[in-house]
Amino acid sequence: MAEIICKVYNSELKTCEYCHSNIKLNSDVVICPRCQTPYHPDCWLENDGCAVYGCGYKTSSDDNLSDSLKPDELVEIEFLINERNYIEAINECKSRLKLDKNNVNLKRLYNKAVSHINVKTKLIEEGDNFFESGDYQNASVFYNRALRYCNEFDTSVIQSRLEIINHNIPLEIRRKRIGNALTAFIVIVMLFIGVASYYYFVMLEDEREFKKIESSENISDIMNTEIQISKYENFRQHAKDGKWRDKADEKINFMSAYLAKQLYLDDWRTAKKYLKKVNSSELQSAYREIDKRIYLEALKEFKERIKQANDYNKSGNYSESKYSIESAIEIVNHFPEDKFRGIRESLQSDVYLLKEKISQLVKYKNVIEEIREKKNDLGNIQSTKKEIYSPDETIVISGVVTGNLGRGLIAVKSTSGKQVALNTGSYNFSEGDYITLESIQEGKFKFINGGVEESIPMYIAVLPDQSMNYSALTDYERLAIQQRLAFLQSQKKYLDSLMNIKLKTH
Repeated sequence: MAEIICKVYNSELKTCEYCHSNIKLNSDVVICPRCQTPYHPDCWLENDGCAVYGCGYKTSSDDNLSDSLKPDELVEIEFLINERNYIEAINECKSRLKLDKNNVNLKRLYNKAVSHINVKTKLIEEGDNFFESGDYQNASVFYNRALRYCNEFDTSVIQSRLEIINHNIPLEIRRKRIGNALTAFIVIVMLFIGVASYYYFVMLEDEREFKKIESSENISDIMNTEIQISKYENFRQHAKDGKWRDKADEKINFMSAYLAKQLYLDDWRTAKKYLKKVNSSELQSAYREIDKRIYLEALKEFKERIKQANDYNKSGNYSESKYSIESAIEIVNHFPEDKFRGIRESLQSDVYLLKEKISQLVKYKNVIEEIREKKNDLGNIQSTKKEIYSPDETIVISGVVTGNLGRGLIAVKSTSGKQVALNTGSYNFSEGDYITLESIQEGKFKFINGGVEESIPMYIAVLPDQSMNYSALTDYERLAIQQRLAFLQSQKKYLDSLMNIKLKTH
């Protein structure tokens, strides 16, 4: 046989276009000289060239090709292949190729038998895989395709499998239907359970919790009643259903009214707190009755606080008086304006008054103490003088020196505004000095003023004996003390009036 005009070489893994099986690595490959498609050498010879549609390259057109095999021998092998006896056809080709190993027709028939047996084996393997996995529909498809390549024996085996498949397919369909129905049933049951659970645990949650609280209801004493009210209030805060919130409100109204009625004599404040929880529009008559009783108890305590405040104010205990007034304000604040009309302003005024008294109290005590001290100091200074005249004969001259009249006389303008002449003897005073001296009247001092004779009272200063070392400085000290004493007494008079102010609220 002449050599085929195409490239044959060792190459990587490719797929033969004729038999569609893989070409092993490093095996011989025939490449179509026209479209460069790879083939097994045997497949190339069997197909008499390229199998690609549109290429059409054929080896028979080569003038160098020849066929030395007789036609009747080829017919026999073709018959075996058509009868699907591929093993016998392969064996027949092998035996004849030993005699003519380059015979193209033999190789073509050999490759055709091998190709068919490979296809059959592959289809049967795929069918077996689907059969074993229980996928009978796909198994049936591959087995039916394999029948085109099977002889009588293989066909009987495949047919037995197909009979099993035809029997199992309805069962499989029925099983799938049952499975689908069961799945749907389970889904429906789960949905029903979910809806029922939602209804029970969510929709009926308020009802269950309310009935649980109601079943443990205990109002045998005040403490248990308060606990029960607290439970209903907590329930009301998170209850979603308005129906059960209203029922909780009814319970709270009833129990709060009951507690207020029980507590108002001993603790009207707590009773007032629970009365605020009562809906006055639903329990009008009970609400008004309890509210009146609470008000009367609060009024009693209010009057006691006011009496205490007035008593403490009279005794000078202003802090306690202020505390009593503030307690009275706290009582008043529990009630609306119409209950203590006009009282709030008086109470606030009394608080401001007592705050002023408290703030001035230390000052008041200090003024009294300083007055006592100044009187003592003044007595000590006076005791250092020598008593020459009776106190009934002397008067105190206080004023400013306005001039020197000569002969030991000075003109003094007294604090009363009168002009007098004062004989100070050997004591010298300068114009502008402020003096306070005990004196006795000694007639009048006459002088000419603008051609007119005038006279002013004249006094002689009573001065201590020189042996007692009494100086003018002592008179200054006494004057300062007397002035400070006068100021302190005016302060005390103001503070006395402040401390004696009565409270507005009686």
